[in-house]
This record gives sequence, structure tokens and C-alpha cells, in this order.
Amino acid sequence: MRPAVLAPHGVWLPLAVMAVCTALPSLGHLALKTIPVWAVVIAFFSAMAMPAGHATRAEGAHAAAIVVAIATLSPLLATLLARALDVDAETGALMALTACAPITPAVGSVAALLRLPGRAPMMAALLAALISPAVLWAVSGLLTGNALPVSAATVAIRMGLVVMLPTILAFGLRHLYPARSMAWCFEFRGMVVVGLSMVAAARGEGLAFSLRHPLLGIKLAGLAFAVTGCAMLAGWAMSRAFGRDAALSGTMAAGMRSTPSAWAAIGTSLGELGTTYMTLTVLPFYLVPLILRAVLSLRRAPVVTATKVA
Repeated sequence: MRPAVLAPHGVWLPLAVMAVCTALPSLGHLALKTIPVWAVVIAFFSAMAMPAGHATRAEGAHAAAIVVAIATLSPLLATLLARALDVDAETGALMALTACAPITPAVGSVAALLRLPGRAPMMAALLAALISPAVLWAVSGLLTGNALPVSAATVAIRMGLVVMLPTILAFGLRHLYPARSMAWCFEFRGMVVVGLSMVAAARGEGLAFSLRHPLLGIKLAGLAFAVTGCAMLAGWAMSRAFGRDAALSGTMAAGMRSTPSAWAAIGTSLGELGTTYMTLTVLPFYLVPLILRAVLSLRRAPVVTATKVA
């Protein structure tokens, strides 16, 4: 079966795999160790599947503003939130690092789905991937302290191997073989779905733990949504100077972060709370675009006025 067959199932197939591995958490535990491999697959093939084209200078400036929001304001807000809520040190560190995780390359498809104009979100995803080692090194060193069982330098090196280098390699191949890259676009998207499905399988163990401890699961899911809210607020604050539509696309892009890459950089030797939190970051990833689509549909709905018939 060719990977292109899986391309249209980028939402439902990972969710189905995650449901199976939640029911059979031993399978999820086996998949947990393979997250770095699939994070590389997602980063490489997502970059290969990006549509070609050039951005305007204004779109480039907007993309840079989104990246600045993700790299600085978002982790700062997440850290302040963690301290205000008095969460444990490990979860607080994970909140800061997932708040500055690279933007998922699929953000361009989400922007098209929401009918948001411009290439700024997709450019922001590319820029965020290229500077992700430096960003996670700085945030890990300045905001997380010794809360995680991994040093800031290790996080940066892993992020370079998992995200930055695959992205550079992908764009090098696109430059060398542009026609072939366009022809194989759906094959690349299918491989992204494979990677997302395997990461979803790895989330099964954490989801099973949250179902066994529902109150704790609700708390951690709430923190995951709160961190996404911090990132979206940062994206809106840095994008509103570019206009209303740009502010919406910046808000959406800042909320669509690639948490599998951050998980691969941090490592899978976390405690049960940390593993469950990283697992539950999948909820805002899938639900936020649906919520934004519903809100935008309501705003764009035509106003129907009743007229009195004489």
C-alpha cells in the first residue's frame, strides 16, 4: 500500500491508533521509546510536503513576529502560569518547553482549512524549526532549572537532530529535485500520517493512566489547554499590528505546536505525571483548529433579516 492512501486520514487514523493503545497500554509503552524516530519522520516529510511559493516582505515580517512570540513570550507566560498554580517542578518545566516547541508544518493546511490568507504561518513553522535548538536550549537553561532529567545542552542537540537537520535536508532535496518533490507530495503527506499515528500509539500509556486517575487527568489536560492558550495569546499580541486576519492566523499558528519533537528532545524517561502531561498535549492540537473553525464560521455566517410582507 502506498503512503498516499493514508494522506486524507491525518486526523482519524492517529485517533483510532491512540484508542487501541489506550485499551492496550502495553503497546503504547513499546511505542514510547520510538518517539524520536517518528519525530524525525514527521519533521522531514512535513517539510517535503510543504507547498512551494514565495512570501511577501510583510508575510515574512509577520512570520518572524510569530516565531518571536513562540520563542519568548509564550514560555514566559507558561512559566508564570505554572508558578501561579503551584504545579510540581517537572510539569512546570514541561509546560515551558512545550510552550516554545516548534510550530507544526501542517499549520499551512490548517490555515487553508480556516480560510486564513497568507503564507506567514507556514514560514513561521520553517523559521521555528531552524532555530528550535537555540530556543529550547535557552528556555531549558533559563526557566526550567534542574527539574528535568536532561541538561539544556542535551535538549538542544536532540532538537537539532530531530527537527533542524531533517528540515534542512528536506529543503535541500526540494531544491535539487523540485519536480519530483511536487509529484510525490501526497506520498510525503502519507508518511506524515504514519509518523503521527505511531506517536499517537505512544500516547496510549499516558491516556490509560489519566483514565485510571480521572481528576488528575482533567487537571493535566487543563494545563495543556492553558499552555496552548498562553501560546495563542502570545501569537495574537505579536500579530495584531499586521491586521485582523493576520492576528487570527498568528493566533492559530502559535497554538499549533509540534509537541512530539519537544518530547523527543526532552526524552521519554519522565515520571508518570510528565508522561501523562505530554500525552494530553494532543488534545489542544486536534481540538483548537476545530474550535477556531466553528468560531470563524459563526463570524462569517451571512446575516438573515426578516422582511414584513404587506
